[in-house]
Amino acid sequence: MLQLIAMCYLAGQMAFTAPEGWRITHVYTGGSSEYLQTQTLLYCSPECQETRRKAFITLERTISVGETVEAPLGCTLTIEAQKQ
Repeated sequence: MLQLIAMCYLAGQMAFTAPEGWRITHVYTGGSSEYLQTQTLLYCSPECQETRRKAFITLERTISVGETVEAPLGCTLTIEAQKQ
């Protein structure tokens, strides 16, 4: 089994609907600071701050080896192998 992870940056106040077979696992609406569970502020360079302000959504889908699926339009895809 393979786990597909798609990260999609959202433009403006765009509405986003998950394509069939994909599930939304994380929604980030942007912000200027990030905290760990310990509430420690992480340093972020000016370039990092610009990226951090962008809203994005993360989708996941589990597929079998050899299966063909259509990726969400305009998203970056990552594939991870699942151990069974």
